[in-house]
Amino acid sequence: MKLRVGLILTLLLLAGCGQQKATKTATHTAPKVTATAHKTRVKVNHGQKRIPLRKWHKTAGAARIPILMYHDINVGNTLQMPRTQMQNQMHWLKDAGYYFLSPQEAYIALTQNKLPQKKVVWVTFDDGYRSMYTQGLPIFKQVGAYVTINEITDSLKLRNHVDMQQLLALNKATGATVNIESHTVSHLDMNKLPMQKQMTEMVYSRGRLQQWLHTEITTVAYPAGHYNQDSVIAAKKAGYKMALTTHPGLATASQGLLQLHRVRVNPGLSKQRYLELVATGI
Repeated sequence: MKLRVGLILTLLLLAGCGQQKATKTATHTAPKVTATAHKTRVKVNHGQKRIPLRKWHKTAGAARIPILMYHDINVGNTLQMPRTQMQNQMHWLKDAGYYFLSPQEAYIALTQNKLPQKKVVWVTFDDGYRSMYTQGLPIFKQVGAYVTINEITDSLKLRNHVDMQQLLALNKATGATVNIESHTVSHLDMNKLPMQKQMTEMVYSRGRLQQWLHTEITTVAYPAGHYNQDSVIAAKKAGYKMALTTHPGLATASQGLLQLHRVRVNPGLSKQRYLELVATGI
């Protein structure tokens, strides 16, 4: 049934695109959106030791988790984190006893109100900058971290973004676990697009990544945090279980799994302020 729904959705999208003039989007090869989900491969990366679900504990109330939002490991502006600071922050998390969540674990935490331990964190990087491979991966291996990169699928040919070889290497890295999730095809403001175009951006991105990586893509980060109610509907129809915004604060299921809040991390934070930010979300 899932395969039939996925194929119908893809055919509808292609029919809609055919009514418009030829555009960049219209040239994409239609991905098998749901078929690859049946071939999901289990990662064997040796990062931080996993706590099996049977040992997770129920939270007193709704689970609240910090989803950290980073972009580039570089210098220049508030979206760029210098390498030394990034290295320090990952070690601060490890030394403070934080458990690095994968997207799948974050979903369980939010939907079942269970945690593997009291201190958890989901570390996310938007855009897929090349520094993820050149600067980030060695740091993640040092710490044994689990991190998530939200990839713009049309960015692989850009000079300062990861290329296909680097993306695959990140996904298969040992000593750390790097999960690749979606940041749409073109990084357009979703709230400025008609519903059909939003669907195309989300469906093609998810389908491409599932074909390339042979793993299920469960999460999309709205570009620049710009979205509307159509975006939420489109994300759900495209098959995503979670969607990330730029609304500040800790994430909880009451926000809606397709409108989860994140904690923006700016450069220049002291250890005390950084750990306070992670703990409180503000």
